[in-house]
Amino acid sequence: MDILQRERLLKFGAVPFTTDVIAGELGDYSAVLAKIAALVDEGSLVRIKRGLYCLSPKISGHDLDSRVVANALYGPSYVSFETALSMYGLIPERVTATMSACVKRAKRFTTPLGEFSYRAVPGKTPEGFDDLVMCGDGEALTGLWFKHLKYYNLPVDRLHAIEDFLQ
Repeated sequence: MDILQRERLLKFGAVPFTTDVIAGELGDYSAVLAKIAALVDEGSLVRIKRGLYCLSPKISGHDLDSRVVANALYGPSYVSFETALSMYGLIPERVTATMSACVKRAKRFTTPLGEFSYRAVPGKTPEGFDDLVMCGDGEALTGLWFKHLKYYNLPVDRLHAIEDFLQ
């Protein structure tokens, strides 16, 4: 990668970006997709999924935040469940996958950056859902209850009472 390319890409930092965004930065190449593939092969870019990339930490100098990657990977979504509880120090277990709540159907991704799991959460979503990266500790507990709703066979009205208590 030459110095001009490096300067163009460094402005992305540790934030994921799409093919269209990087194509705008590399617009002076006739085969932009081939150039992106070459940058991935040399380790300057990390391909998260088709059409979504991030700058390699060795190039950007920043570690990638799994919460930001999770929101860019499938959305709208926000980090919740065991991942949020672990980040808040409310459970002692180490969580290996980044788990998020979403309004779409459940989905799971395996990427070079780790496992990302999404669960559809019925009902209301937190305020500012579009800008939310990670839910609060109360929402994480409530989300965990919703996640296991069928397993524990709890009625929804009981879950809303628990949610009201936590807030």
